[in-house]
Amino acid sequence: MTATIADHADVILEMDIATGQLLLGREKRFDAAHQIWIRGSALDIPLGDDSIEGAVCVRLSHHLYSQQERERLLTELLRVARRFVVFHYVDGQSPRYLFRALRSRFSGGKGRRNWMTRDEIRTVVQRHGARIIADVPARPLQPHRYVLIERSG
Repeated sequence: MTATIADHADVILEMDIATGQLLLGREKRFDAAHQIWIRGSALDIPLGDDSIEGAVCVRLSHHLYSQQERERLLTELLRVARRFVVFHYVDGQSPRYLFRALRSRFSGGKGRRNWMTRDEIRTVVQRHGARIIADVPARPLQPHRYVLIERSG
């Protein structure tokens, strides 16, 4: 995804808590944009309010097993992004996850909740005065989705 964004950005700031991920990112430099790498947590982004044009967060939220952490992640992205956020999440109302919940209920398992519903996403977005432009599956019949959020103001 960085290659596509690099064609349309002056600066790309990549952030990860894992040093190894940052080193992998540094191996893939793109001439189209200046790149900066920062080690840090997406739950506490070390940037000021409205300090970047847009934020893209892919394949992180489903690794957080607390609803509070997933909401905090989206809130942090909305805080630092001036114009837009692209956020990847797992849809808990997708057929696959509805089946998992049903199976868990009958097997007595508790199951880990690593997903969000579209309504939960919408609630967080509206709470921060933003709006959803698009919410699309990563692939047909997949629970993974991308939501494009526009900041107002």
